[in-house]
Amino acid sequence: MGLFSLLFPNLDVSNATNNALLVELMLPRLTETEEEKCDLAHSVADIYRAGGFKSSTDNQALGQLDKQKRIVQLNFIALALEARQIQPFISGQMWMPIKNPFRLGSITKSKIDSYVEASAHFLAKSHPELLSPEAKRIGIMLSIGDDPLCFMEWVGTPTARVMSLANGWSLIDD
Repeated sequence: MGLFSLLFPNLDVSNATNNALLVELMLPRLTETEEEKCDLAHSVADIYRAGGFKSSTDNQALGQLDKQKRIVQLNFIALALEARQIQPFISGQMWMPIKNPFRLGSITKSKIDSYVEASAHFLAKSHPELLSPEAKRIGIMLSIGDDPLCFMEWVGTPTARVMSLANGWSLIDD
């Protein structure tokens, strides 16, 4: 893998932008209800802990992730979806491996944007329906949002808090 990384140093960025686009397309359906948002946020916190922060509570993990760029957050969601064996909603697509989502936070916006454009072009070429007038009308965009997600809001609603407690998730830091 070391030699492969030397030969293709930008593969991680390419994979990450592909994952981020796929998650962006899925996010509206994955977060339709408070329960779905809460469940997804806790899965993301599990991935954060698995990455070496084992003693972090969900609040600590999600609080740290709330401070990250959206592309970092979207790749944590992709890792969580892969761990739950949820495939991308776009046929023929799969989650691409990335080594460390946090590394994406140090990459310039212009570089990320150029990779997003390339990934979007590839997706549109294999799935032209993503660029149809109907897709635009219902809000499907082949882009990554600018604003970071706020996972803490996803778990902070009364319904989400009850669900967290009922499932034994380590939400409360008091």
